[in-house]
Amino acid sequence: MRFTYLCRLSLEFKTMLSIQKLKPLDAARLSKLAIAAYSDHYLHLWTDAGQWYINQCFTVEKMTEELADVANEFYVAIQDDEDAGFIKIRPNYCLEGQLGDGYEIERIYFKAKFTNKGLGSGLFEFALADAIQQSKQYIWLKSMDTAYKAIHFYQKHGFEAIDTTKLDCELLLPKVRGMVVLRKIL
Repeated sequence: MRFTYLCRLSLEFKTMLSIQKLKPLDAARLSKLAIAAYSDHYLHLWTDAGQWYINQCFTVEKMTEELADVANEFYVAIQDDEDAGFIKIRPNYCLEGQLGDGYEIERIYFKAKFTNKGLGSGLFEFALADAIQQSKQYIWLKSMDTAYKAIHFYQKHGFEAIDTTKLDCELLLPKVRGMVVLRKIL
């Protein structure tokens, strides 16, 4: 299944974004994209340059397992016939301690050359529209508390910070272990 979105880059420029749902057979494709996108942005946060995290989360075996889990949905963003980024959603995952029917955006990553082009907004808006179409009561996600641009982006889209937490990963630098939980009532 493939969707096409028109994303606003600015008042003058627009770009087409194709969004395709991935299946378990796409595990190698997703693994390659996830490693590339994660490596472009996050390796400096780890004492081992992110190798432990990549091996835990982005191997072909792990991607096969996650794609086969019916609780997860993965969509790839395609720009100029190239996989630009992806989003992982869990449409039936409620926020602990929150009443109502929740929808989680667990990951949204893009390769560096595709950032700041409006593509993330397109993928994000796709997830928001999906949550609304499914009559969810709220949509939520977690962000590193030091990711100020990302938090501002989410707040601009109506999300509010409702909680904080810390990641318990030895190899992750202590200064970036803080997380903020953001939620938007739909």
